[in-house]
Amino acid sequence: MRVSLSTALEHRTWRELRATAHAHGLRFNTNLDKKAACARLHHELVAGQLRRSFRSLSLQDRAALAALQAADGTLYLHEFTAAFGEIRAYKPWHDDAAVHPWRRPVSPAEKLWFLGFAIIHKGERGRPRTVRVPAEVLDLLPPLPRPRPHARRVIRTSLTPDTLRIDLAALLGSLLVTPVKPRWKRWLPPSALKTINARLRSRENLDAVRSELQTGRLRFLHYLADVGGLLSPQNGAILPTPAAWSWLDLSPGEQWRWLWAALDRDLNGRNRIWEAYRFPPVSPHVWTALMTVLRDLHPGGTYTIPALVESLRPYTREDETIASVPDLLRGPLAWAGITATRGEQFTLAAPAHAALHGDPYAFVPAQNATIWAEGDALWLDISAVPRTRPWAEFAAWGTLTHGRWSVDAESVARAVEQGHTAHDVVRVLADLCGRPLPRAAFEQIQTWVKQADQLVLRQMTVLTSPHAELLAGLRQDRRLREMFAEPLSAHHSAVRPHAADALRQHLARRGYRVTAQLSPAQTPHSGDLSPEMAEYLWLAARVYHDLSTFVALPVRIPAAVLHDLAARLPVGCTDAQEHSAGLIHERLARTIDGFPALPPPVAQHDPIAIRRAIEAAYEAQGAITIEYFSPGYGAETIRTIKPILPITASEGVEYIEAWCDTAAAARTFRVDRILRIVDAPSDTVAVPGAPERPAGLCEAETPVGSDVMRELVHQP
Repeated sequence: MRVSLSTALEHRTWRELRATAHAHGLRFNTNLDKKAACARLHHELVAGQLRRSFRSLSLQDRAALAALQAADGTLYLHEFTAAFGEIRAYKPWHDDAAVHPWRRPVSPAEKLWFLGFAIIHKGERGRPRTVRVPAEVLDLLPPLPRPRPHARRVIRTSLTPDTLRIDLAALLGSLLVTPVKPRWKRWLPPSALKTINARLRSRENLDAVRSELQTGRLRFLHYLADVGGLLSPQNGAILPTPAAWSWLDLSPGEQWRWLWAALDRDLNGRNRIWEAYRFPPVSPHVWTALMTVLRDLHPGGTYTIPALVESLRPYTREDETIASVPDLLRGPLAWAGITATRGEQFTLAAPAHAALHGDPYAFVPAQNATIWAEGDALWLDISAVPRTRPWAEFAAWGTLTHGRWSVDAESVARAVEQGHTAHDVVRVLADLCGRPLPRAAFEQIQTWVKQADQLVLRQMTVLTSPHAELLAGLRQDRRLREMFAEPLSAHHSAVRPHAADALRQHLARRGYRVTAQLSPAQTPHSGDLSPEMAEYLWLAARVYHDLSTFVALPVRIPAAVLHDLAARLPVGCTDAQEHSAGLIHERLARTIDGFPALPPPVAQHDPIAIRRAIEAAYEAQGAITIEYFSPGYGAETIRTIKPILPITASEGVEYIEAWCDTAAAARTFRVDRILRIVDAPSDTVAVPGAPERPAGLCEAETPVGSDVMRELVHQP
């Protein structure tokens, strides 16, 4: 906030005005009151005395003014006096007061105060006092030193602010592959470092690395995710936090501001994590000054590091070191894609300069990946700047072979182990490619998911007996039938885990002696979750995970969370909870209609022909048979519809209101989910030459909501 010289003089007492006049060598009329004395002193100062007094300042005095200038004219009083000396209270009526103190000031700060070049402003209640410079004095100061462009030399670098975002997303996705147990409660083990490093755009040489502290950019990525609240140790494993999924959904500019604001908070805080990661020491003042100078540099120019260090001196105090600035330029700032160094020279790229100013054009728009089938895999050409959310999810289970990404049976099996469905895999790939997948790719992924489910290793409860007839009789008992699962052999039968205790009691009442060899449930530790609470949380997390079939989840729960909750469940409770989650999923599939959030994972056969057929059916008041993708079941369905209204659009999606013969009700269909037109009966309108397909499962779509539509439907 700029303060004028007249305002500064008005805040001084009559005695202080007299001291200011004497400090400038001016006469002071003691017969004038404060108002008149203030006006006369202001007139004499702006008439030329202010400039003459400025020319007589020493180098230390000018350094103090330059520090105020670098801080936009305002510094806290304790910071200013700590760097440039104390300012004694001016009380000439005291017997021990110094005589004519303006002639022999004890410090540059006191000299500037007597001259009126520095004003002590009382802060608001609870705020410290500040020192300000009048606007007329700031106008006398020369521009602050800035590094000048050196002989232009091209310094190339592959690191950009976009690279930082993409690699941070890859870091979050890599931590979803397997639970990573931290070392010393914070650091990533070497095995995890190699897994993460292989997925980064800018990789490091980890051959001689035995600790995360020996890495460079990997350590900086971990630090940003740590201070940004994107990951944390959770039940003994380092996992992404719910805030990480919110960060992945932000725009590139907002992601950058999130990270940079978290870094500033850490550097200005008391318990700084910066030192724990052993980055070059830097004080908040030096960091702020460095960012200020870098923002004023011309992008693309080549500067020398010593010139940059010299330009920072007016911004810092004598007790603050700026010797670490070269290490900051070659380390964290280079890893963030802001600077590129070569020897004693550095440059600031245009995207980095724009990112420091918060300009939206600093980041490249997300680019679509390409996918094609080759051999026994689907190969992907990931763009240099993919979308961060699907990229993080894909990095958790995609196959990386010699720098090339693919989706094969093994990667789909990893996705299934992490709790993903075929719909999840297809959605991630469609988001990366920016369009629905071809039908062949969709069917191939479904095949791989079925293969992954062919052999499942799980715990179960088994009832055994050497007498096959006895075991068969118990299975046929109508009262015990629901307690048994599938038969394993003539002497072994699976028992539903939740019914194990009840089966044992029933058999005991009938006189059968049952020897139990089940391990007892573990007693939770003090302050840990109880088994009952773990049951509720596991079921809630599993149902939330299954909602990905219907809507795009804002937060993806890591599979390690489900595994940890499952380990806390009572023995034999997992199957019962799985059964409950399956029932909920099935009921949701039959209840939820419309599904406006997700596009179809399968591309349309001929969008133009489909649209023409719908319009022709509406004009002729006839019916057509369509193949429609049902999100509830994740499969194609066949139904015959009769359009009631023409095609309408809402929020960028086209719909058709039609009567569905299979559902015997009016429904709303999304046009982009109509995969093709099927040959229809004689009273329908169809595209000639369309292949036949037998009728399949029909699922009710969005009911028509308006009463007018209901009347139109029920009219004869």
